[in-house]
Amino acid sequence: MPSTLYGGVRYILVRNAKYCKKCQDTIESKSVHDFRTCRCGAISVDGGLQYERTLGNIQTMEDRSMWRTEGNPKMYLPQAEIERRWKEFQTSIKNNG
Repeated sequence: MPSTLYGGVRYILVRNAKYCKKCQDTIESKSVHDFRTCRCGAISVDGGLQYERTLGNIQTMEDRSMWRTEGNPKMYLPQAEIERRWKEFQTSIKNNG
């Protein structure tokens, strides 16, 4: 199960979802091999909560995944941190690519 550290706290993936800016679909993979594609075919997600696999042009999507703490199901990773990490990922793709 994917996890990340933020502020010394471990967060686990509880929603694997992306938003397509072209067709305005939000797609979500809920289990392993649950491959989902948006209406226009621009983006896809896979892996459920076991792994994150995203296909498509990164400029045409937004991350709609959710992360919560391992010990407290009511504490979620701040949206600003999710967006910061997504932008960092986009930059790394552009620079390596």
